[in-house]
Amino acid sequence: MKLRIEKSGAAELMGTSRVMVKTTRPEVFNQNGLILRNGSRECAAIADVEPYDEDIILMDYRFFAFSLKCEEEQFIEVEPVHLVNAREVRIEGSYGNFDAVEQRVSGKAFVQGQSFPLYIGDVPRQIHIASLQPRASIVREETRIQYKKVKTAEMKEASSLKEEGIEEVHWDDIGGLKEAKREIQDNIIDVINDPEFFEEMGISPERGFLFHGAPGVGKTLIAKAIATECKINFISESGAKLKSKWFGESEKNIREVFEKARKNAPCILCFDEIDDIVPQRSGDSLTNSLVNQFLAEMDGIRSLKNVFVIGTTNREDRVDKALTRSGRFYPIEIGFPTKEERKEIFLIHLKKKRYKGRQVADDVNVNDLVERSDQLAGSDISKVIDRAIHKFAKENKDNNKVIIPGNYYIEEIERIKEKAGIAQNKETGYGFSYRSE
Repeated sequence: MKLRIEKSGAAELMGTSRVMVKTTRPEVFNQNGLILRNGSRECAAIADVEPYDEDIILMDYRFFAFSLKCEEEQFIEVEPVHLVNAREVRIEGSYGNFDAVEQRVSGKAFVQGQSFPLYIGDVPRQIHIASLQPRASIVREETRIQYKKVKTAEMKEASSLKEEGIEEVHWDDIGGLKEAKREIQDNIIDVINDPEFFEEMGISPERGFLFHGAPGVGKTLIAKAIATECKINFISESGAKLKSKWFGESEKNIREVFEKARKNAPCILCFDEIDDIVPQRSGDSLTNSLVNQFLAEMDGIRSLKNVFVIGTTNREDRVDKALTRSGRFYPIEIGFPTKEERKEIFLIHLKKKRYKGRQVADDVNVNDLVERSDQLAGSDISKVIDRAIHKFAKENKDNNKVIIPGNYYIEEIERIKEKAGIAQNKETGYGFSYRSE
């Protein structure tokens, strides 16, 4: 739900994590706390609710404005939650007095990843909740607190990872892939959301995952969706960014990106086209050194706790075999969508499109397109729809036609198939059949 916010002048709210909710719907707030969201930013608060004639939330700006970057009269997302006492919290801050930090966070509610100013007198000191168990909870005297003083520049890096321009992707944006989603739910999402369960059972969950499959099936898209749904940081790297012609620089870049992930845990560290970073070792000393450095970071003494490493590739056979041994990278195949899954993908993308105020999906024979799109990946289907609508709009910009004929979509399907060299029968494991020249 969304509520409008107002600045609170009440002295009892200054510098605290309590909020006053005044609403005509107090029955929906049957929990003792809230998670407040403004885009990718979020914070937790202890809630006092009372009936009112308008749905608003009174917020303490000294505490919350920095966390949410919100303005007065703005609407923010509000989720009622049950807040329990925190077992453990790891805090990073620019202030050196641990006792002062401990005293000022005690009794307040936080959410993992939250940043806020801690006022020492009239001077704000930047604080970041790097890790919190449970993820949204109240820090008490019995909570185990770890505090680390860091430079202000490092604090800014930690609080801005979600704002690097990486698109937010949700599960609802990804059609099909039911088997892959099930494996990801069991091996990644459950571990992120309920680490205590695995600790109590004495289970050591996987920390590395290899998403392999043909181009365009959604490997990187799924990695982004995991980060979005679990509300954790997402760091994306590629071979082009990490490799250097200078001696020792590539290995240094590998070490630094893993260190960045550790500092900003919990996070997903995604290596796109990992076969370019960790290819099969040969007589090339540079390649061997790079692979050895990568494996050392995965197996090293320094823990990768709350860091989940995902590698994507469409050439699993080129990845060094040591990467997929037990305990390093767990392979998950991302395959081509089935007939039923292609229909789901078509509907997801069509429902997002509008032309001259009319929803495009209302005029499309989806079943016909599904029959014709065998061997197309999810990204192909997205391009079919975008290009068909663009072509129709360009050819009919001077008339009042609003219904896009099905032949526009069919032409794009055939064009993509011809360009990819897809024959009518499947001859390879990935569903591609390249025509000989």
